[in-house]
Amino acid sequence: LAVLGQLTSGIVHEFSQPLAAIRSNSYLASQYLSKQQPEQAQEKLDRIDRITDRATKLCQHLKSFARKTDDVTQRTYVYKAVVNAIDLFTESLPEDWVIIDIPADLCVRANEIRLEQVLVNAISNSLDAIQQRLGDDEFHPSISISAHQSTDWINLCITDNGCGMTQEQIDQIFEPFFTTKEVGSGLGLGMSITHNIIQDFGGTIFVQSEINKGTEVMVCLKPM
Repeated sequence: LAVLGQLTSGIVHEFSQPLAAIRSNSYLASQYLSKQQPEQAQEKLDRIDRITDRATKLCQHLKSFARKTDDVTQRTYVYKAVVNAIDLFTESLPEDWVIIDIPADLCVRANEIRLEQVLVNAISNSLDAIQQRLGDDEFHPSISISAHQSTDWINLCITDNGCGMTQEQIDQIFEPFFTTKEVGSGLGLGMSITHNIIQDFGGTIFVQSEINKGTEVMVCLKPM
């Protein structure tokens, strides 16, 4: 029963963001149509189509858990995965908060949908950390997503200037059901799922953080 509960919570966690994005974009599309702005409405409908397509692929991925597959990893463009992940946040992530520094042709050995899951989890955590500092004077929210190739690895970094974490929290961050959020605000599965996905890719993940300074999540993956 405990395993079934964890699986159910994990599925809810993975689908909550796409469903919220679909609802937000459908509302915006209807608003644009009511204002006789068909081009803007079409843009939101196109975004819903892309999100739905990725949700369908996620369903296929969940079904694949029941059988062994040979296509766990493949040639994956990092920049495309980042843009797709950011699309899911619609209006909750203003463009001027985000800085992307990733070569368009940079590829890693991964799975596109699962890498997007990793990015959505990291970005969602960064947004939550930033929300806790929005009341600070002269605070400008920032999420930096960069990637570069070292000798044997491609290092993908997601850095924010949010509230940060203590070392004790960092030591527990990959444990299932551990969360720094308020009761009812988080399941504590995001980073545990992320850690398992990166391990499946043959990569590693590191977290550095400082209270009231921010957090950096570094994902190291094999180039392809």
